[in-house]
Amino acid sequence: MAAERRVSTWMTSRRRAAVALVCAVIGVSACGPPIGVVHVDAKRVQRSLTESALSTGHASEWSRNTANGWGLLDRYAKEPTAALSELREIVVSGRGGGDELFALSELSFLYAEKSKEKPHYLAAAVYAYAFLIPRHPEDLPRAIDPRVRLAADLYNRAITQAFKGPSGTVELASGRYPLPFGAVDVTIDSDSFDWGDRRLTDFQPIAEYAVHGMRNRYRFPGVGAPLAARAVPRPGVDVSSSFLAPNMRVATTAFLRLENVHDGIASGQLRGNLELYKASDDETVRVNGRDVPLEIEVTATIASQLGAASFMWSNEIWGYLGTKNPDHVDLLLMKNVRWAQTFTIVYFLFFLLMPWYTTLDKTKPVPERVTWK
Repeated sequence: MAAERRVSTWMTSRRRAAVALVCAVIGVSACGPPIGVVHVDAKRVQRSLTESALSTGHASEWSRNTANGWGLLDRYAKEPTAALSELREIVVSGRGGGDELFALSELSFLYAEKSKEKPHYLAAAVYAYAFLIPRHPEDLPRAIDPRVRLAADLYNRAITQAFKGPSGTVELASGRYPLPFGAVDVTIDSDSFDWGDRRLTDFQPIAEYAVHGMRNRYRFPGVGAPLAARAVPRPGVDVSSSFLAPNMRVATTAFLRLENVHDGIASGQLRGNLELYKASDDETVRVNGRDVPLEIEVTATIASQLGAASFMWSNEIWGYLGTKNPDHVDLLLMKNVRWAQTFTIVYFLFFLLMPWYTTLDKTKPVPERVTWK
């Protein structure tokens, strides 16, 4: 009897398992397959494919795929610095290459945006530089690879953030700057701040500014941090005889040239030269035997100059209306602003009285060829 009960219990368990399996299969079938595709708008797909740390605050598909391929995507979400360190070791050991360098650049920038730690901004620039300029020419990314443009933008923005001071201006200075895995010794030629009879200072990160009041915005894509510098007169310069405004803005680009960047990533000790280029003098920079375009913000720099010159607009407007004689200029021996005021009144009276004096005009009858009568 005991044996029969064991057999009966075993058969009951098997039946219950079979019923549970059938229910599970039916449930999965009702919910649909776990993998598939859904037709959506093409713009939605394009946005998901082109999102990045710069545009949406999320890592791109390329970086996520690379991190996930090494089993580091989930770890980056929980321990970002540890995941970045391990991914760097993969590159240093020779197991990783361009894909890993790009992922390091974007993920470092993404973490720096959240933590506001400048060493990670600088690391993002270092990794992007190494991706764009590989150790071996055959590893150069293809020109059509969209990561090339994204890596250049990461490099540009990372430089801006890495050297930004407390006041919001970019402080270009020599020194030893820390990295999460070492440091970068940066030098800059102080003579590069000279521009004719002016000295460049107060570098504004002009790429962070929106432009209004101008229909077109001209921005030349390239490498380097686009800046708007204030050109102040150098000591001993006679401003009255200069053709330049006392505090005009100049479009410039800061480019950080790194020496032996791949060896530096491995050792943790890098050397770099911070170079300052003026848009009026240079449009390209020589890098690894190639002429590379510089990132230049032309329209935004001009707009910042015009927007800051409120006194100029007031002088123009009030001088036009005849209430102010800017700089006491004598025009056709008219030494008194009352002449300008008089003609201003005449000008506006011409339009104000137009409805009245036009009624005095005598016109000829309208020809029949026009009225069709």
